[in-house]
Amino acid sequence: MKRRDFIRASTLAGGGMLLHANTWASLLSPAAAKKMDREVNHVFALNAFLKITSQNQVLFQVSKHEMGQGIATGMAMILAEELDADWEKVQVEFIDADLKVFQNNDMGGMSAGGSTTIMDMWLILRRMGATARQLLVRAAVQEWSIAPEKIKTQNGILTNTLTGAQLTYGQLADKAALLPLPATVPLKKETDFQLVGQPLPNKITAQVATGTYKYGIDVEVPGMLYALVARCPVHLGKLEKYDASKALKIKGVRHVVTTTAIAGAKPNGFFSVREGVAVVADSFWAAKKGRDALILDWDLGPHGNRSLQDFEKTVQEKSTRQSQPTGFVGNAHAFADLQQNDRILSAEYVYPHQLHASLETLNCTAHHQGDSCEIWVGTQAPPMMIREVAAYFKLPQDQVKIHTLPSGGGFGRRYYPDPALEAVHISKMAGNIPIKMLWTRADDFQHNFWHCYSFSRYQAGLTADKKLNAWYFKELRSYTWGAAFPFRPEISWNGYAIPNKRFDFETIQDDSPVQSCAWRSVIANAWGFGQECFLDEIAAFVGKDPYVLRQELLQENREEKVGHQFPLSSKRLRQVMELAVSKSTWHQKREKGKGVGLAVYPYLHGNSYCAQVAEVTVTNGQLSVDKMVVAVDCGRVVNPDLVKAQIEGGIVWALTALLYGGMELEKGRALRSNFHDNKLLTNAECPEVEVHFVSSEDGPFGIGELSPPSAVPAIVNAIYNATGKRIRKLPLAKDSLV
Repeated sequence: MKRRDFIRASTLAGGGMLLHANTWASLLSPAAAKKMDREVNHVFALNAFLKITSQNQVLFQVSKHEMGQGIATGMAMILAEELDADWEKVQVEFIDADLKVFQNNDMGGMSAGGSTTIMDMWLILRRMGATARQLLVRAAVQEWSIAPEKIKTQNGILTNTLTGAQLTYGQLADKAALLPLPATVPLKKETDFQLVGQPLPNKITAQVATGTYKYGIDVEVPGMLYALVARCPVHLGKLEKYDASKALKIKGVRHVVTTTAIAGAKPNGFFSVREGVAVVADSFWAAKKGRDALILDWDLGPHGNRSLQDFEKTVQEKSTRQSQPTGFVGNAHAFADLQQNDRILSAEYVYPHQLHASLETLNCTAHHQGDSCEIWVGTQAPPMMIREVAAYFKLPQDQVKIHTLPSGGGFGRRYYPDPALEAVHISKMAGNIPIKMLWTRADDFQHNFWHCYSFSRYQAGLTADKKLNAWYFKELRSYTWGAAFPFRPEISWNGYAIPNKRFDFETIQDDSPVQSCAWRSVIANAWGFGQECFLDEIAAFVGKDPYVLRQELLQENREEKVGHQFPLSSKRLRQVMELAVSKSTWHQKREKGKGVGLAVYPYLHGNSYCAQVAEVTVTNGQLSVDKMVVAVDCGRVVNPDLVKAQIEGGIVWALTALLYGGMELEKGRALRSNFHDNKLLTNAECPEVEVHFVSSEDGPFGIGELSPPSAVPAIVNAIYNATGKRIRKLPLAKDSLV
């Protein structure tokens, strides 16, 4: 394939330059491409368009999903840095999904998940910005007939250093767009960065604050009707029969259709659509009244009489069964050898189901048009949605058009394509008309996929002199990527130098009375909670300071393979831990009722490391989390303010799970219906958060899911330090601190 097939520069209608590239490799020599290919772990897709208008605007079009994490601003900063753009004139826009242009089969170029966007796009965007800058310089060379070395670029202006003459990028954009692409594209020295590393404001904040920012739920399409679905209240239940006669008499109700034809779908083992009946009407309110008027008869299926306690009893029974190791260090028969140790400690930890509770509830606008369809939605994974919609409705993939829009919170839930399947199906059944399908908050709590339930059994074998000799961890979880990626098993991210470690895993996905899926930090939440709290228990048993014990277990500079593309670095773990402790009051004496706790955990999808020291006060059974001191190694920091916001948000997220998380279930039905009975952390309950960075020339790496896995165990360990009480199951029970 020729370079021109990868990258194109062309003029914009109305004047200006459009630089479009769909692979970073096209911008490099073969040798450089091979080297950088290793550095960025096979990133091939460049997912952005850069436009420079004649009016000197720089428009960065974002193909990754913006759901409040700030990636649009972070990505724009990287591109603008190499472009030498005027940051005030840089705007971000969101583009439609296009598999041919943006998607790469190896990396899923349009998907956003695992805290990998900035990490994956770092070199791609730098190359793209540098290429555009070089085209502009060459256009200026033609204009002024001078050597390119005599031209300086800064803040979107080209300056002739011999005469002092100046031209804006916009003035040269037309000419630059007609030039051949440069053969080589040197990048800036990182010591010359002007934007990267600066705490610049988020580009979308003003729009969010003024209500002009458009989410998926704001979409209006000509001729559009509204749809609400009455779904079976129990997972795996079925629709026996229904009577829509009363619903159809309500003013504004146009159609009533079932969704049974797409129910139970599990194309990737990720999700299943519940059976239901959809009411299509002129307005949301008419659709709501119509749905309330439906007479429905459900077969509630295998979970119709099950409670959360029934499920937990099943999990307990399975947890004692022998299973094959998922991974091990040292002796493959560590479990058997564990019995030969002088002392054995055991503990069980439970991280329960959690709700996503995104402020913007699920929604999807769709128009099935016979041989094609159009979808307007906030989705983390447009490629998967296109594939699934095309497969279910027997459409060519290039006839499934997705208009991707920002969303008001995703947290992993918007990775799944089920809202699009429902919406397209309803559109088709209602006569190929555009419809907007909306979930109410009650729908969201009752029918949504919950974060997986995780049960962890830990055992530690100690020698006669109280040395940690063996570590056993068995996990049962109601969600596993193994169904979709059997070639990529993962074991928990334990970086401690313990001679024998064994990890067992057993799925309880088919036992779960609810559908489970990813949730911010996904399985690392349970791994961090159990591991860091159990290690605290071991420290207490052997009579060591928990910090000292961790230091001893992290002395060696090791890289441990944990079934992930990134090895686990004990050196990076130790560095964040020592930084967090050094910035905290760890070594100070405390008054009665006050405690301090430490936890250290990486987030290897994003290849970053985090340590947290929590300071708490427990008075008359009431917990106050006073302060969190956080140390982060996320490589080079693109925007410190955005990173701190992600760390703070993750702590609020984790503290909400600790205090108010979980989900009760009775007769297969969720027992919470809205925020009045599903409390979130309030401002008054938020601790002071202090964030420190490990200086690094590597990266940048991922940040969005880094802080939750270590926040909960740091706080729980602080509670033990203050009260002597161990917390092994979330959420915190009301009487657990009395």
